Amino acid sequence: MKKIFLVAFLGIILSGCGEKRVSDEMFVGEWSCKVTYYASDWSGNGFEEFKKKYNDEYVLMSFKYENNSLYSKNLKTGHWDKESLVETYDNKTKQEETDYFFSKKTRSLQKESNDKFILTYVRETITKDIEYSSSNNKIKEEANCTRMK
Repeated sequence: MKKIFLVAFLGIILSGCGEKRVSDEMFVGEWSCKVTYYASDWSGNGFEEFKKKYNDEYVLMSFKYENNSLYSKNLKTGHWDKESLVETYDNKTKQEETDYFFSKKTRSLQKESNDKFILTYVRETITKDIEYSSSNNKIKEEANCTRMK
């Protein structure tokens, strides 16, 4: 009995639930996205909690999938640009350091359902010179997207 349970449990773990799995194909179609902007102030020792910075912005997004690639419609030009949301919003933090500052950027993608997803972009910049620490900043942009019927 324990072996059957163990095999079933491992099967579930190895196969995954599948429901939250994300691929570029799921984005095909028209989407309405509510974009919310946040900022965090520097307190001297670190960043404070995020606070909403601007009014929400609503954006329409269109995607198509051709030749094993995802394309998004550029709102300004009307052209289709090749891009992979799965690769761009890979949930990884990229760090950069120059002589003047440290910077961290994270892009993440969260599938809520087949008809909803959330894109999040967070950027944190810290100056190396304490004299200019008032220019340290942290921003967050979050797009909550719903498929249009």
